[in-house]
Amino acid sequence: MKEYESVVYTNKGLLKEMNSDLEMIKADMNKMIQNVVKDVDELKDLELKAMLINNQAKEFQENAETLEYETRCMKPWMWVLFGVLLVLIVAWVCWCECETRCGQLINPIC
Repeated sequence: MKEYESVVYTNKGLLKEMNSDLEMIKADMNKMIQNVVKDVDELKDLELKAMLINNQAKEFQENAETLEYETRCMKPWMWVLFGVLLVLIVAWVCWCECETRCGQLINPIC
């Protein structure tokens, strides 16, 4: 170490080279820091765009559900009506069957 120190203090050119190397390192570090800051800004922009896309996706899903309900072939009230009609038809068929077999509706055998 003492040999190096004696060379540094006696050789001024070596000090100038070290200073120029330090300036180059400083410039490189400044560029890297600016790139990191730029990347952070780009990430914030990407985060904002992702939030907007997410909001638009939710809106699209709600619109799709509404559209699907409006355009479906069998709506829920149609299923209820179909069930009621099916029960009425089965009851009518049973009544007609009992009427034709027994000849009258009130019969202990029917």
